[in-house]
Amino acid sequence: MKKKSERNTAIILTLVGAVALGIGIYLFIGKQKFLARSIVADGVVRELESGSSSKSGRTYYPVVEYRDDAGKQQTFTSQIGSSPASYEVGEPVQVRYEPGKPWTAVIVGFWEMWGVIAVFGGLGAMFLFIGAGTVYAAMHRAKMRRELPQTGRMIELPGRVEMHTTKSKTEFFVRTEWHNPTDGKMYLFDSEKVSYNPASFLTNRLIPVWIDPLNPKSRYYVDVSFLPEEA
Repeated sequence: MKKKSERNTAIILTLVGAVALGIGIYLFIGKQKFLARSIVADGVVRELESGSSSKSGRTYYPVVEYRDDAGKQQTFTSQIGSSPASYEVGEPVQVRYEPGKPWTAVIVGFWEMWGVIAVFGGLGAMFLFIGAGTVYAAMHRAKMRRELPQTGRMIELPGRVEMHTTKSKTEFFVRTEWHNPTDGKMYLFDSEKVSYNPASFLTNRLIPVWIDPLNPKSRYYVDVSFLPEEA
């Protein structure tokens, strides 16, 4: 069932997410300092510089001309390109730059100002959420596996195989159903993921399920330790 592999993947996702989010926060702090030091000037797109080809066509980077606070004409090429072009030649734009540092000039626009930060922050938060959630789920399952045989109640239920398919892999798990005579509700209990189809091992077998009678919806453990490990 590759518990170690899943755990390692979750740890890697958490670390990658934390690093990416940290970079996003670092860039955000730097951008705030830039906003505090910089000023705004009016500019105009003089041309569109064509970049390398891609599946969606060529990428276009606006070349912007503006006059700085000393009255000197400056020109820079935006580091953010798009396909199709986001700007037209002759289009007026606003430019933000640090006085005396024309190389810091950027177009005042969301992607030019915040695009990289949004990418790092968004991906970092997503990976961190997925990784941390996976780690928490694994810790919760381990806790249930350790505690419920001592404090809970065991019920034996028929099980069936359920399948979860993505582009890269297919995973299986064993699902059981229990009608609680105390509250009259139907509960579904799912096992940990299994890397192969365990249907042949469920024939004429009841699945042991450990539950907390006071909270069976969240506190349960489907014992599929009888399944052989994949070679």
